[in-house]
Amino acid sequence: MNTDIPLRILFVEDVPADAELAARILSKEGLAFTSIRVETQEEFLNALIEYRPDLILSDYSLPQFDGMRALRLALAHNVNLPFIIVTGSIDEETAVDCIKAGAWDYVLKERMARLPFAAKSALERRKIRLSQAESAVMLRESERRYREIFNATNEAIFIDDAATGQMIDVNDAMLRMYGYSSKQEVLAGSIGDLSANRPPYSQAEAEQHLRRTLEQGPQTFEWLARKRSGEEFWTEVSLRGSDIGGKGRILAVVRDITERKAAETAIHHLAYFDALTGLPNRRLFRDRLNQALAAAQRSNRWGAVLFVDLDQFKQINDARGHDVGDLLLKQVSERLNRCRRDEDTVARQGGDEFVVLLVHLAATHSAAIRLATRVAEKIRDAASVPFQIGGLDYHIGVSIGITVFPKATENVDDLLREADTAMYRAKEAGRNTVSYFEPAMQEAVQARFALEHDLRQALARNEMRLLLQPQVDGQGRFVGAEALVRWERPGQGLVSPMVFIPVAEESGIILALGRWVLEEACRLLKQLDAAGHILRLAVNVSPRQFRQPDFVACVCEVLQTTGADPTHLVLEVTEGLVIENIHDTIAKMIELNRLGIRFSIDDFGTGYSSLAYLKRLPLHELKIDRTFVQDAPTDPNDAALVETILAVARHLNLSVVAEGVETKIQLDFLKQRGCEVFQGYFFDRPLLWPHFQEKAFLQMR
Repeated sequence: MNTDIPLRILFVEDVPADAELAARILSKEGLAFTSIRVETQEEFLNALIEYRPDLILSDYSLPQFDGMRALRLALAHNVNLPFIIVTGSIDEETAVDCIKAGAWDYVLKERMARLPFAAKSALERRKIRLSQAESAVMLRESERRYREIFNATNEAIFIDDAATGQMIDVNDAMLRMYGYSSKQEVLAGSIGDLSANRPPYSQAEAEQHLRRTLEQGPQTFEWLARKRSGEEFWTEVSLRGSDIGGKGRILAVVRDITERKAAETAIHHLAYFDALTGLPNRRLFRDRLNQALAAAQRSNRWGAVLFVDLDQFKQINDARGHDVGDLLLKQVSERLNRCRRDEDTVARQGGDEFVVLLVHLAATHSAAIRLATRVAEKIRDAASVPFQIGGLDYHIGVSIGITVFPKATENVDDLLREADTAMYRAKEAGRNTVSYFEPAMQEAVQARFALEHDLRQALARNEMRLLLQPQVDGQGRFVGAEALVRWERPGQGLVSPMVFIPVAEESGIILALGRWVLEEACRLLKQLDAAGHILRLAVNVSPRQFRQPDFVACVCEVLQTTGADPTHLVLEVTEGLVIENIHDTIAKMIELNRLGIRFSIDDFGTGYSSLAYLKRLPLHELKIDRTFVQDAPTDPNDAALVETILAVARHLNLSVVAEGVETKIQLDFLKQRGCEVFQGYFFDRPLLWPHFQEKAFLQMR
């Protein structure tokens, strides 16, 4: 009690002198207090309410009132209000009755020296009682709040007996989470009864977790639980020992982590599986290949890697769109999966490339190659069956490269590189074939990479040369030229385009190279026009260059920059380019044709020759391929082809240029059948600009 605040003492006494004596005795003992005195019941009741005493000192016998009556009224008002009987006439039996009735003490008036001790003792007891009452209230409030939290939380809570493992309490969230309607259905069981009940989530494992909690302290772990319905779901369980009411308990807090596990599974799938096909991706394949290689090196059992590339996929994807392409890739994936054993892996490497890992094939190198070949042939047969998409049949082939392992000093990158190299050899062999890796292939690959590296530097180093091969009429007069690019590679002289153009196409260098050729050709065309040479200049356009969305804008920009006359420019395209996406091709050709640019089909007759598309294209010219011209005078088949091309050109009002004219016999044959423009070594080889300019000038004179 705070001693700075004076006590309020209520005297129930009819003799004022007795009350004053008691007050003096208490003051003398150092008690600070205020006091009032009452004699009647009415005064007493008013004092209880208005004065709010801390201590009551009451005589037992009063003329209009008595101590026992006052005691009962005081207890009814506040059971914790100290009440001491102070009387001069009371026997021991009456005193006991007063104590039993609720009096805190009694003091005889002839022993008033005891009053301070009795008062202080009563006040101390009152302090203890109030503290206990406050603690009890706080405990009840704490229990109420605990019960509210216990039942309001979304996490399931179990309280288990530490000795028996039996559940003795659960909250409402537990009932909801596990699908129970009442606690009675759950209690008397154990937390293990709510487990999936199969290793490592069985009753026995659950009991081990409980024991570890008691021995080692709190435990947190993931657990596969089971609902009342039998449905299994993932939870996170936190266990800790506790002492509740002096008894050993284990508190279990359980969270439903089904969504988190699903998210983890989805993230794992995104990280290790291809989103389109559902196959393992490059990362997972590399991991499995690394494991397979290590296992093969330990067991001396051979395995194989197959690198599968889809032939004709790009054409289908460009012509029909990515939706069809994606559906085709999904169907291919399904067929590839049906060609493997359970222990093997089919993965998507990227784009239209797939890889297959064959493990534990055989004990010998030759047997492994034989078995890998069977799988490759099975894949090729599966891919040969038409793919049906949107009511249409699509035909593709597969080029497959094979390498086997283990071999000395090999790793995952080596194996993938070898299989990839073999696959490219299969493509070079005619597509839809199977090829095995051989060491000589690696040398070729390294040479190709060196070529690509040097080619990327060639433009910056000014190593490219533009040559012009004259095109002449029947009298041998210059009517134009074809621009041909050559590469003056340091230490190797002029490199044929047959060597570097395929590499430029595959690597994308062709875009920069094609732009350079067009700019250089237009620059020379401007010089020809300025010198009075009314000649046309033909420039080859690669399929990749033509398919660029900004191709038309690029041509316009070059014409504007160089000032070349577009009516003297001829763009040569291949039949394959035209047929891939004919609508886009026609749109671009028409747009450029409006500028005056003319178009020629290069090597006509070697690709998808069709009168149907020829009629739709804004063409001006066909070029007869050198392979037909070479033997036309002696081979009836080639002669018939040349005559047919000339007839088609006349029918469509197109001019014709014959390429590869090397002899007078060939020239005469072509002239007799109506061909009017010729190109070939019979007239001139491709010339550097100064030589071409000189010959053109001499011809004008």
